Amino acid sequence: MNINGDVMRKLLAALSLCLVATDLLSQGISSKAGIAHVANSDATASTASGSSITLLMGTSLAAGQSIVLCVFSGDRRDVSFTVTDNGPVAGSNSYSTDRSQNLATKGGTIAVLHADNISIAGHNPATLTITPSGTGSIFAVASAYSGLTSSSFDKTNSANSRSNLPDSGSSGFLSQADELVFGCMATAARSGGTISAGSGFTLRKTAGRQRIASEDQVVNSKAGINATFSQAVSREWATIVTTFK
Repeated sequence: MNINGDVMRKLLAALSLCLVATDLLSQGISSKAGIAHVANSDATASTASGSSITLLMGTSLAAGQSIVLCVFSGDRRDVSFTVTDNGPVAGSNSYSTDRSQNLATKGGTIAVLHADNISIAGHNPATLTITPSGTGSIFAVASAYSGLTSSSFDKTNSANSRSNLPDSGSSGFLSQADELVFGCMATAARSGGTISAGSGFTLRKTAGRQRIASEDQVVNSKAGINATFSQAVSREWATIVTTFK
């Protein structure tokens, strides 16, 4: 069988396209709709010891979106948190704790929690109630996202220290290339100046006079990533990175 040069070139081009497609799939590139930030919560201050804190999302949310929270109990260590909302059926939106981290030496626990595929029809704007397991001032911020899967949690890591450059450590290798990276940090005392997001991140919310801050970015690589911040002065901090697919 003779194949002329033009046909051979077309065959080689088709083969090259197949190899490129296979390589992209092997890297985990997803064909799902793009991940997008939708809304933030209102600004929040601390509450009385042992009580709950309530956040109001600033924009009406749609069914199927996800909510991610950054929560800090400023006085006690090893605190856990529960979250409820005003969805149409009590308990229909399930919030899980993805990671928590104590401050290095001082009292205080930071945590990232989230809920996927929320049902909020007829109950906008969404209201979130956060309750700690122990006493202490509570600070919380939240953001909503579209484009995440119904089981979105992927990787996480955390660290604590004292400096003006909080750093969570690497998330580790991501499951796919297109993921939301959410950073959450808290300090042992008021920052004394502005908290800034790390390189590539967007600062989403701060609360409690710079005691807590959140940031995010959408990446298109499976490489591990750190959540980093900078603060005006050196303070004891705890920082969490969490990724969602």
